Amino acid sequence: MYLLMAAIAPALLPATTYAILIPVKQKGSGLLYRIKREGKWGYVNRQGRMIVPPRFDEAGDFFCRLAKVRVGDLWGYTSESGDLATPIQFESAADFKEDRAAVGVNEHFGVIDTRGHFVVNFQFDEIKPYFGGRGAVWENSRKQRSTQVVWQYGGSWGFIDAEGRIVVKAQFDWVQDYSEGLAAVGVGGKRDAEGQVTTMDGGKWGFIDESGNVVIQP
Repeated sequence: MYLLMAAIAPALLPATTYAILIPVKQKGSGLLYRIKREGKWGYVNRQGRMIVPPRFDEAGDFFCRLAKVRVGDLWGYTSESGDLATPIQFESAADFKEDRAAVGVNEHFGVIDTRGHFVVNFQFDEIKPYFGGRGAVWENSRKQRSTQVVWQYGGSWGFIDAEGRIVVKAQFDWVQDYSEGLAAVGVGGKRDAEGQVTTMDGGKWGFIDESGNVVIQP
């Protein structure tokens, strides 16, 4: 879904100078809007005043006062003033949530805080956004590659806390985010010839608490 720049401030940002369309901000994101000019992305405020001049090849919305931005093939994060909060150095980057963001290099993922400091080094196959102070982490997954698709499966899931400590050892085939102190976890499913779980078909679900104690058996 898109809206016209003119709907925000036509007098300040003429359509002849700026790209006409801007993505609508994501729910819960910061106060700035993305704007594209001559192939580069920057940010304006609600009144249409330029806050961060367009200089990024791709840009996300602000979460925890930081936005992921791409220059060339690499990602980093910018502050709302336009200063880089981290170097442009990651091959992938996620939005911040609960002051933590997953970043990736060489198909391995770690976690940084809003100062750009590493909480977790590059060691996991995937890290989901934090919910309730816990982030789900994937270890020992398998990959199958075709011409255009990479299929990732198998391995096991656990959880880390905000300081990067493993609080639930990777042992589940499927997990969902924590909510009100509980997380749904799944075991089993359809397996390949090597015994790796490939789909949820036939799997069982239960719940664990924040320490990994089973509240309802899968």
